[in-house]
Amino acid sequence: MSGDGDGRKRRRQGAASTTTSTGTSTSAHSQAWKGNRYKGFAVPRAGWEPEVIDAKDVTPRQFFERYVATRTPVVLNGFEGLGDVFAGGAAHWADNHCAALREAVSPHTTVAVEVRSAAKDGRVVADEGAETTRFGEGRQVRMPFTEMLEAAVAGDCSRYMTTQACEEDDRGQPAVCGPPLAELHKAGGHFDLRPPLAGNLLPSNCNLWLGAAKHFATSGLHHDFHDNIYVLLSGRKRFLLFSPADAERMYVTGPLARVHENGRINYEEALTRADGADLQAAAQYEMLAAVSSAMEAGNEDEAESALEAALDAELDGMGSDDYDEDDDDEDEIIHDDFDRQEHGSDGRQDGGNKRRRLGNDSAEGSAPTQPVSGDVPPAQPQPENFSRVDPDTVVKEFAEFQNATPATCDVAKGQMLYLPAGWFHEVKSMSQGKNKFHMAFNFWFHPPDTDDFEQPYASQYWENEFAQRQCLE
Repeated sequence: MSGDGDGRKRRRQGAASTTTSTGTSTSAHSQAWKGNRYKGFAVPRAGWEPEVIDAKDVTPRQFFERYVATRTPVVLNGFEGLGDVFAGGAAHWADNHCAALREAVSPHTTVAVEVRSAAKDGRVVADEGAETTRFGEGRQVRMPFTEMLEAAVAGDCSRYMTTQACEEDDRGQPAVCGPPLAELHKAGGHFDLRPPLAGNLLPSNCNLWLGAAKHFATSGLHHDFHDNIYVLLSGRKRFLLFSPADAERMYVTGPLARVHENGRINYEEALTRADGADLQAAAQYEMLAAVSSAMEAGNEDEAESALEAALDAELDGMGSDDYDEDDDDEDEIIHDDFDRQEHGSDGRQDGGNKRRRLGNDSAEGSAPTQPVSGDVPPAQPQPENFSRVDPDTVVKEFAEFQNATPATCDVAKGQMLYLPAGWFHEVKSMSQGKNKFHMAFNFWFHPPDTDDFEQPYASQYWENEFAQRQCLE
């Protein structure tokens, strides 16, 4: 059902009528952009660092009200709130689950792996020891997961496993996790799809991140489309952060259309509600929910009126009352290749069976099938949620980036980082301690569009969508 029912406090999402691409030139930034309606926490000063708290000292409600509802990053010590499986801590999970992965995952299971590259004799080649080369260029190959795992454990720095495409069932519903986590989850009891700490947030998917780095290897500066609980199991991560308030200063590859009040970022021809739901799919759901409710009540006239109203809203390209009447471009539907994945959020399209180019977290493009040896694939075009700025070598072309306010954050093994949707981040990874590899596990959640812990979404759309999904066996 739609609307604000039950007294829920809903964030009113303003929509800008201007959909001019920003970040394409300095002059574009010099003009005030009206598409940024972000209302959450913004970095107060350069060098600000997120609060560090003990996970055992915060309840799910407190976590939601202090950080999720206010859109504030936070670092948590320990894994309390993630379920019993993580109770043994980072070393227990990383060590035991390397063994569990070897046992559970078939040697025939392949994964997309990004290859760090360098120039040699005029060719692009896999580079195990490079200090100055980068990930985030979309150079991907496919390889057996077991081979990737053994390479990382041995300290091979040339490969990095990030998000994986999730299988879809006959109805087009994606699993909550792809390989190798799908097989690990099937083996039973290895992680909760809805960890207690997340309260009533609904998952988009979860991922395993695996690599090795003697020196910091960077992901590239980008934002994700979902709320992220990032769990560091081995190694060390250094984050450079910018809030969604600085979105127009990030010089993203894609044409910005709007930033919702909760930080969810939209691009032209890929508009969503604040909770990330596809406008057309959400309108269809609300229509059916309203008609079903009226029919169950035995009120045929009300059912007919609800049907007509929903159809009118869908034809207008609105789908919810989050948008102003001057938004005349919301009914444009763009179908995307679901295989495109992000280096960082969420690896799946939102919006049910009818998917649009709504944003894959850390999309990196489809991975070719050749093994890692000799020449590696050419760099792919950057996804629209990636910045064209290299924070370490800012050039005059990106002058407005200098006016953004950066935050910094170090995350160590045994800590978690909560990062709301739309926060820009560059992640530098490094192996540390006895393990030669770095490993992380993350949960992506649909961004909430209310301030209510009990009902963080104004609509039942995602609850219904999650009920139809499963971790495919």
